[in-house]
Amino acid sequence: MKRLQQLSVVLAGGVAALATTVIPAHASDQWHQIPDRTGLPYHQATGYMHDRDNRVEGWGRVDWSGTTVEVHAGAKLLAGSQGECAVTVIDYDVQINGTWKEDTRSPAIDCSPNGSQVISPYYSSNHPVKNLRFRTCVGDKAGGVNTFLCSPWPW
Repeated sequence: MKRLQQLSVVLAGGVAALATTVIPAHASDQWHQIPDRTGLPYHQATGYMHDRDNRVEGWGRVDWSGTTVEVHAGAKLLAGSQGECAVTVIDYDVQINGTWKEDTRSPAIDCSPNGSQVISPYYSSNHPVKNLRFRTCVGDKAGGVNTFLCSPWPW
């Protein structure tokens, strides 16, 4: 189960919309900011990801060697209502005290429609990490996201 803090469940026309808060990467003891990539041998970039209404876009890059991981991401709000933001989200498994658990963080948030994208700093994992994936969602400046307004997870 993800360590997501449930904010609200809204029922509209028989469809439930779940809003969750995703903690920023820097607000966690699982990641620390680094000045640039360190040269880990493997990397993969997502390309641009969009929500189904093309209101937000984002991208992510992961570099790794074994379970040592670095992430870098961008988010851009293309069009939105007052208070809406583009939130690029990472989901991953992290090993703490010998136990693997799933967790989620938001390295990049952009709340300025039609402006430049927000590009995150580079973050390096403080603990072993595996199965990392990215997506971009419509959310708010605190990292809250509407899970029905996200690009799909890659798996």
